[in-house]
Amino acid sequence: MTAGQGHCTTGPGISSRLSIAIDRLVEDAGSADPAGVGWVRCGTMPGQRERCTGSGSASGMAVEHPKASVKSGILHSLQVYPGFRVLFFTTVATNASFWMWQLVIGWLALVLTDSPFFVGLVGFLGGIPMLLVSLPAGVVIDQVDRRLVLLLAQVSVTLVVAAVTFMFWRGWLAPWHLLVGVFLAGTAMSFVFPTRNAMVADLVERNDLANAVALNSAGQNAPRVIGPALAGPLALVIGDLSFYHDMNGLFAARRHGLRATIVLLNNDGGGIFSFLPQAEHGQQFERLFGTPHGLDFRHAAALYGLSFTRVESWPAFREAVRASLAGDGVSVIEVPTERARNVELHRRIWPAVAQAVRGVVLPALSR
Repeated sequence: MTAGQGHCTTGPGISSRLSIAIDRLVEDAGSADPAGVGWVRCGTMPGQRERCTGSGSASGMAVEHPKASVKSGILHSLQVYPGFRVLFFTTVATNASFWMWQLVIGWLALVLTDSPFFVGLVGFLGGIPMLLVSLPAGVVIDQVDRRLVLLLAQVSVTLVVAAVTFMFWRGWLAPWHLLVGVFLAGTAMSFVFPTRNAMVADLVERNDLANAVALNSAGQNAPRVIGPALAGPLALVIGDLSFYHDMNGLFAARRHGLRATIVLLNNDGGGIFSFLPQAEHGQQFERLFGTPHGLDFRHAAALYGLSFTRVESWPAFREAVRASLAGDGVSVIEVPTERARNVELHRRIWPAVAQAVRGVVLPALSR
């Protein structure tokens, strides 16, 4: 250290040890030349450590801290912490890729088998690791270097996706290959998501943690829209009441030349309310909750110059979706359903699903 300039580095306890570091800097520089220190500047260095440099005149000393000079705002943590900035943008990229993968595997499942059940099975095997692996993953994340855990998990996902892509390109991909692939990818992602969340607290100071957590959450959820839009054509599944309330959006879709497939599930009212106890109260329920409208949405599509198809069977539905995806503009595919029938089917399926989940989850938890 010279009289004109010196530096000292403090570790994670920056706030409590900063004044000690400054005093020591002034004392050491002053022992050589009392006029050697006039001000102290503390700047963030790689790895979230502090570098303090002193120089100038001994007429007075002021402490300048860049973090304090940055105005608080929505993007505060991104501006101040380089490490968090890297984590945020890689989280956006990772989650966008994940949702692209979710879209692609559903399409592959349909292409390979043309079976709605197999499409559902692929989605189940891709999601069930989040339930089974999350608890042990949390233990690993707390005990092992998080950077290593994240690196291994991300590499594993990359290898699985590359293997599935290569087999599909070569024509070797079989349905069971896809099932294994989505399960392994889902298992690896069960480590990726919580590890990225846990790393936020390692990269920012406590007083900025709330802002960083909010930004990290935004970085995780925004790609839910971005990823699928990048992976393939836009498809929207919507109920009849929601379609009615948002119908003016069709004008914007036509004006901007949007290419989209809208699957309209029309059960003539608020089907979700049919699962509530008040559904047993007949006319009062229909008037206040069921709210049947009796609208023919064909006229709405015609008003905005959109294609409209009403289907009554699965083969007709598949053909209408294929034609819409291959065409241009916005297509509305209406699927008429019955609210009472929908409730009956759900109540028959729920016990079977509960029994299947108990058969998988309870043995895993008892190990």
